[in-house]
Amino acid sequence: MREKEFMEMAKQEILRQLPEDVRAGLSLKEVEVVKINDQKNHGFCFQKNGSKASPTLYLDQAYDLFRHGASLERLMGDVTRAYLESIDRGLDPAEPDLSFDNIRDKLSLRLVETKRNREYLLDKPHLDVGNGLALICDLQLSRNMSECWRTVVNNGIAEANGYDKNELFQEAIRSAVKIDPPEMKDLQDVVFGDKDGRNLLSGTDAPLKDNAGSIEPIYLISSRSRQFGAAAFFYPGVKEQAADILGEGYTVLPSSLHEVLLVPDSSQIPVRDLQNMVKETNRSQVEPKDILSDNIYHFDNFQGKLSTIQLERGKEAR
Repeated sequence: MREKEFMEMAKQEILRQLPEDVRAGLSLKEVEVVKINDQKNHGFCFQKNGSKASPTLYLDQAYDLFRHGASLERLMGDVTRAYLESIDRGLDPAEPDLSFDNIRDKLSLRLVETKRNREYLLDKPHLDVGNGLALICDLQLSRNMSECWRTVVNNGIAEANGYDKNELFQEAIRSAVKIDPPEMKDLQDVVFGDKDGRNLLSGTDAPLKDNAGSIEPIYLISSRSRQFGAAAFFYPGVKEQAADILGEGYTVLPSSLHEVLLVPDSSQIPVRDLQNMVKETNRSQVEPKDILSDNIYHFDNFQGKLSTIQLERGKEAR
């Protein structure tokens, strides 16, 4: 069954399951929303006469489950309950205050690859950081003690509230460092759950060359929250500080939107193997919405420059 047919059946089933008093004055508008990495989500915007709130519930996962034999009645029962719960929570808030003075300390950053986000970036202010990568601004506002309202700053928000792009990114960088500071850890500490694994960006005894106990040391850079933490690599001074800590340059592996991995230049792992590892991991382990890039990069500690590694056939160089 095609998705268009499924959506029509889903709409009728949702309306059938909703109580009569809830159905009154309610319309379900089919929507397609472009998300990060140009992923398209499909669902319904629930529009109720007299209500400011119009929650959108996405049905892509339900469609996939339906195609594999799940009951439409059960799947739409889950959607119906989600909508009824949104009513019970009273999702009819006043419009949030998005004036620049109110949001400047609530901004953080996301790092994306421009070619994966051509459509997504069309309506969003973004800052080119080189090598086909860009930063966008994330905004998080508290609705109350238990709920948060989070979104990416788009052109509509920026224009309606008079944001200046340069000032927006200056404040986003300043705020991000404060509310979601960068961390650099030995990957072994992260993988094996060592909660006491030190943040090497905080008072380490640099450099770490000849690091005993690590046959092939690899390091992770993210933010404290680990949410869209790859952006932390582009916080002021982080690339340079990582090189000082390692005592050498390094290859950067874009593990996901949430972290990057650093492989010191002294590593014996062939660069081509690192490139293949990133590509294979992206294909088999990383959700499409979380992929950062298939490229790998090199930071030259002498020139202080980040560049994309271009492998020639039969040759490789770090």
